[in-house]
Amino acid sequence: MEATLSAFENFLQTADAKRLKGSSPMLMEFLIPIFHIFSGLVVKKLPSSSVSPSGPPTEDRSNSLTHEALDNAYQHIRDLEKQVALSEGKLQESQRCFDLVISSLASHIESTVSCVSDLKSSMEHTTDTLTSLPAIIAKPSYAQIASSPAAVSSFTIPPSEKVLLVRPLEPNAGSSTTRNKITSFLLSKNLPFRITRIKNINNGGIAICLTTDEDVNKLSQELSNNADFASFSISKPVRRKPQFILFGVDSSYNKDSITKALFLKNDIFKDGGFEVNFSIKSKSSNNWVMSVIPDLYPVIKDHGYLYLNFERVRIETFISVMQCSTCGTLGHTRNHCSNTQACVCASVVVPRTTMIEPPANLDA
Repeated sequence: MEATLSAFENFLQTADAKRLKGSSPMLMEFLIPIFHIFSGLVVKKLPSSSVSPSGPPTEDRSNSLTHEALDNAYQHIRDLEKQVALSEGKLQESQRCFDLVISSLASHIESTVSCVSDLKSSMEHTTDTLTSLPAIIAKPSYAQIASSPAAVSSFTIPPSEKVLLVRPLEPNAGSSTTRNKITSFLLSKNLPFRITRIKNINNGGIAICLTTDEDVNKLSQELSNNADFASFSISKPVRRKPQFILFGVDSSYNKDSITKALFLKNDIFKDGGFEVNFSIKSKSSNNWVMSVIPDLYPVIKDHGYLYLNFERVRIETFISVMQCSTCGTLGHTRNHCSNTQACVCASVVVPRTTMIEPPANLDA
């Protein structure tokens, strides 16, 4: 056994062993444990019969076994060298892949860092802007609000209806009679007019609503040429002109004198376009109501005053509210009221059709 180990040590010192030692840096790390393995292998390979009880084994048999064990060890070392070379190749390939991954991640990290820095600067700028907003957005003054353009409303005014008025000339005719006569005439003629609705108006008349002015003119011509409607008044509604009220006019003025004074002292009336309607009496003066054409309305309203000879008179838009003094209802006057006299006593409203009777036992 000692001879075998010494022979293996001598083998390691040969040129082949030196060549194996220089072939790989990692190979020599395996030689020491292999040497111990080989020692045990030699012990197992040697048969018990080879050792003579009387002395050492013969030289030939010992040499053959030693060479066989050395060949096996050399082959095992070669296999280990191949495995180490393969492992080194795999390790180098893994190292290259790892380097590629690191380089790609480094480029992504650089771009991410630049993006983060940009976002940080943007957030700082936004924070500074938000901090300065209260100073930039100051409370506007009344002059700024008044000088700003008016907001455009999205509300659209619907188109006005085209109306034809039909009134009977007889004093006691009703609107239902006029409606029935017009309806039967239109159905019998089958005229190509689009009538949207028919509604009752005062004095037994009706208002026929159509879609276009052309239809209104054609229907008016048809009714005027028909002898059955000779006892009817057929006309178009006249739009009410805007009105103004002149406050504090001297009582010495009448309708003609105030008309002449307005015409002479106001350039906007040089072409006419106005009419003095009536006066409303007050304690020391009169208030006069006048109507103007629609084109003059905004001009007069912007002025806010008119001249009467050498006086300047304040004006306002006049809106007439009709209220009956008999029944208290809005929309008509007592001249056209058919209701019963309304009586209001002690803040108690009594129905129009009844009268208040004094209580029987007032002193009780």
